[in-house]
Amino acid sequence: MRSVTGGGTLTVSHGGRTRIDGDGLGSDATAAEFGLAAGLIRGDQLADGRIDHGLFVHVRCTNGRSVYPAAPGTTGTVCSDTAGAPPLGARIWLDMTDAQIAALALPSWKKTVLRALHRYGGYVGDTTGGNVSWGLQTLSGSSYTSFGKPDPMVDVAQGLRLKRWDGAYYLDVDSGVEWGRYLRVVDPCVAQGSCR
Repeated sequence: MRSVTGGGTLTVSHGGRTRIDGDGLGSDATAAEFGLAAGLIRGDQLADGRIDHGLFVHVRCTNGRSVYPAAPGTTGTVCSDTAGAPPLGARIWLDMTDAQIAALALPSWKKTVLRALHRYGGYVGDTTGGNVSWGLQTLSGSSYTSFGKPDPMVDVAQGLRLKRWDGAYYLDVDSGVEWGRYLRVVDPCVAQGSCR
């Protein structure tokens, strides 16, 4: 731990480095050993109603295997019962049309997230150790506040009525969607570009 100018304590428990001019692979910051920065949901994206990239997904546990783009041999926390659990690196896809998403009685920010999951999907990059079944990652406010800048998510969160939990904004994506009916784990050949 190190004291931060202006007060507070910065605690780092794990980290990694991902090249900004590379393919995002080979980072030790996540269980899958790929960078998560490109898959983070930012406040401005929620406010604008548009996310133009895949999302970083964390799950409770995996089936003990890994698929591309996860590093070979990585697993994260393995489920005690692996039946139905995804491998680390799996691409998750929402099998709903834009029209079906638009017809849902949900807040606009949630429809923005659902459209991104439909258009680009999400990649399982880490496990939660049993804390929640699955979730998406938002950009940490400390990316700004540690440099003396205000957290841009604060204003967005208030306007969109997002909940705050354990120091981060909580995107309640669970309610209002029949996940068991529409969420799919895509064949790994899709991410590899090797389907025939």
